Amino acid sequence: ILRALDNTASSDPDMDDIWDSFNIDHRDRWTPGLVPDRENTIKYVDAVHEAILARIVETPLTPEHLYLYRYAIYHQNMHIESLLWCRQTLGYNKAVYNDAAFADALSAAPSTPGPSPMRAEDVVVSSGVYRIGMPNRDTHAAGCFAFDNEKPGFEIELDAFAISLTLVSNEEYKAFVEDGGYKRARLWSRGGKKWLASPQ
Repeated sequence: ILRALDNTASSDPDMDDIWDSFNIDHRDRWTPGLVPDRENTIKYVDAVHEAILARIVETPLTPEHLYLYRYAIYHQNMHIESLLWCRQTLGYNKAVYNDAAFADALSAAPSTPGPSPMRAEDVVVSSGVYRIGMPNRDTHAAGCFAFDNEKPGFEIELDAFAISLTLVSNEEYKAFVEDGGYKRARLWSRGGKKWLASPQ
């Protein structure tokens, strides 16, 4: 945002390619010593964060700028989600945060999980013509935010189908696996069947 809108110079040109996933192969990202240590990384993140906050306060807000702010927030949230599931996959301990408000929220949360929530019945969606995706507006943030892969929207005719009102729980997923769900091709889409047939 700072470089695109304000022509701000790079804070560390040597690191530009390292932080740009288009310029570094995935396998090369694990090279020891490639990225700065934790202390310098946090300093860099904090400096950018403070500069962005100052820009929001000092610069008139335009629809284009609002779109970019939203884009940056949602994109960063995706990276945070990826970091969390990566930590879980690797079996790391739960991350410890220093933010006092977050710590208070954690201390107020129950220490043991409660009973599984009741599953809502599936709802039936009638057949008909439905709009998928978002309008391809040129007014940036005038409407609801959407990533570029959600635009342009289109209409499609669908047969009636049933779908759950809630997300799949870990308990339900476990039951699916134990019931042989990965061995029953009729439960999978064309792409899923191809994945099932590939060497794991």
